[in-house]
Formats: sequence, C-alpha cells, structure tokens
Amino acid sequence: TIANVREGIDLLLEHGLEGTIVVSLGGGSAMDCANAISVICVNAGSGADVGSFCRNPVIDPKTGMMDPASAVPSVLPEKDGLPIIAVPTTSGTASETNGGGVLTDSDAPIRRKVIFSHGSAASKLTLLDPVLTLKLPAYPTATCGMDALTHSLEAFTSKRQNPYSDAVAFGVIRTVAQWLPRLLNDLS
Repeated sequence: TIANVREGIDLLLEHGLEGTIVVSLGGGSAMDCANAISVICVNAGSGADVGSFCRNPVIDPKTGMMDPASAVPSVLPEKDGLPIIAVPTTSGTASETNGGGVLTDSDAPIRRKVIFSHGSAASKLTLLDPVLTLKLPAYPTATCGMDALTHSLEAFTSKRQNPYSDAVAFGVIRTVAQWLPRLLNDLS
C-alpha cells in the first residue's frame, strides 16, 4: 500500500541512505513496494506524498475513455533510486524483472490501485532460488502458477509477439499445464 511505502521511506531515512542497498524479499507486492521505496525516498524524503509519484488513471465519465492527464504522475523523480537486490519467494508475478509496481492507494476513501514506474527501480541483482517457493501453501502456489500462465497468454496474444516470444510462451503454457496440477495435488 501507499502507507507501506511511506513507512518504508521513514525507516530508511531514520538510518540514512548513504551506501544503502534495498533488499526486496517476498512476493510481487513486497517487491513492488520496495521498488517505490527505493526511488521515492531519494526524491521526496520523509512524509513523501507517495501518490504524487504514481499514475492514477481515471475514466472520463463523458467519453468513457481514460483521461490522458491522469496517466502521468504529478511528480517525476529527478534522481535515480537506491540499488535493489530482489529475492523472490513466489513465482509468476515477474516483479523482480521491472522497475515499477502496483500499489493500493490506502489514503483514498475507496481503496484503488495506482501504478508506480521508474527505470532505476529495476533490481540490479536478482537471486532466484526455487527452494524459497517450496513452503508456500496450495492457494498462493495456485495463484502464482495462474499468474505465470496469464503472463504467457499475454505474450502470445500481444500485437508485438514474435517467434521467440511465442516459443517462450508455449513453453510456459506447457509447463504450467503439466506440472501445476501435480504440484497442487502433492500439496493437498
């Protein structure tokens, strides 16, 4: 949530940013939060208006289309964020591969999702250890598998697909179809 990002920024600033490396350990939400913390702490400091660094798309009720102005953050970071080492403990979100994330606007009267993105928030190093995913219960294991399947279907149906992306997408689809039911059966 935006509140989690603000709390993370305050904790980092309490200890100082000099020589700090952010380690994001967890699933997609934890990594998205770390990505935002790494950039916003350097650019806004304590008490940051985290939401102003996020895209907050709204639909124009007259046209039914997205208001283009709402798709641009009101504050653009001027400095690069702190370096990040990502250690995913789930699979499927691919949050360790990008410099952005989806945050819940916990400050809004109605909780909604907003988007944070900055190139410097991409991890400098990712440590992938499948053993970290082995203790997940069945439900998060299933949702991670479906997340990977969804990403592969998106890649395959993209307007920018190509033979290489098709091969990767088919490989993921085949792997999920073959192994996710067996894995969930073993967890039951």
